[in-house]
Amino acid sequence: MELGQVIASRTFSMDDAVVELLIGVPIPEGPDYFCPVQVKGLGNEKIRKIGGIDSLQALILGIEYAAIYLSTTTEAKSGQLTFLGASGIGFGASP
Repeated sequence: MELGQVIASRTFSMDDAVVELLIGVPIPEGPDYFCPVQVKGLGNEKIRKIGGIDSLQALILGIEYAAIYLSTTTEAKSGQLTFLGASGIGFGASP
């Protein structure tokens, strides 16, 4: 799956590096939709394909996936991953 058009993004800081979250437009596939989600700068930059019954659910689940994935990384747990100078990712439930 390609990322396609990016509809949402967020840039995080990590020491002297940048980590970027990219979320693409949900794409119809059969009766369902899939939202492409990619995190750059934390090793594996594979584009994840997050599914939903319609485009809204795929987008919401894609954002929830990103929050869970990012907030559970070693970098986030250790306080190295920051957003606007504060530790954490700035969205989603607090771990």
